[in-house]
Amino acid sequence: MSLASLSPRARRAVALSAWLVATLLVALALRAVGWRETLDAASRASLPWLAVASACHLGVVALWAWQTWLLLPAAVRARFGRVFEVQAITATAQNTIPAFLGQATGVAVLAERGGAGTAAALSVLAQHSLIEALAKLATLAVAAQVAPLPAWMRRAVALLAAPAVPGRRLLEWQASAGLPRELAGARRDSADAAQRRALDALRAQNTALRWFAADELGPLAPRVRAPALVLHGATDRQVPVAHADTLAATLRAGGNRAVALRVLAGVDHLLLDDPVGAPAGYASLPSRAVSPRVLGALADWLAAALRAR
Repeated sequence: MSLASLSPRARRAVALSAWLVATLLVALALRAVGWRETLDAASRASLPWLAVASACHLGVVALWAWQTWLLLPAAVRARFGRVFEVQAITATAQNTIPAFLGQATGVAVLAERGGAGTAAALSVLAQHSLIEALAKLATLAVAAQVAPLPAWMRRAVALLAAPAVPGRRLLEWQASAGLPRELAGARRDSADAAQRRALDALRAQNTALRWFAADELGPLAPRVRAPALVLHGATDRQVPVAHADTLAATLRAGGNRAVALRVLAGVDHLLLDDPVGAPAGYASLPSRAVSPRVLGALADWLAAALRAR
């Protein structure tokens, strides 16, 4: 049953229930933080800066809606006002419930209320994630030029769940790994070829995906002279653990004698404790905190590497 099939009264009831749940979650969050601390912080805040912050937040939602509007397929004729409404609901969800559930809510609202359909909504979410990742890398690159890193931050390199092949090959592997296991022989070859054609079509239409497909860490590895840690989860099903062995070997082949390789059992691609590692199971994991074993291994290696330098 879709929201469109409900009566106006029922839709209003659903909307009211959603806002009540969101309000309850905000109240629980404030209770966890502490009402007195929250009120004290609010009383000491600068009203002009709060107004600027609120305006910037609204601006982010507007830019997010504009990006969604541009990424929607041409066949989806959604008004900008409706897309803005969808993104406002999505932002509310992501700020009140766990991130995975917030993203799922955004996909559902865009598919239903935005009229995009599930496939197009998932595609938009994937493109948002790619663009966000590239924007973060660009921001870090600009920051490194404007404010160069201090010398001590150049003394060690850590590669976490990093791929050793170009993005295109990784995407093809992920697409093939996602096919049903019962497919075999000619049927599997045919499905793999169809997946590659679909990836080529997406890459032709999406600049961010083209950049990712062409990106490759391998050729840069032999140039690394600082102590390096290659850390990977043994249950990573997005970047095979064999990539860690390849990267470590490539670093050592370039003459780097300070290369450490750590593969942690029961850790997935997101560096969470996860005995299975299937992306479809991320949302049901009991904890979404980075595994303490990952943090411990990283801290121990950094302390030893920086002390040695």
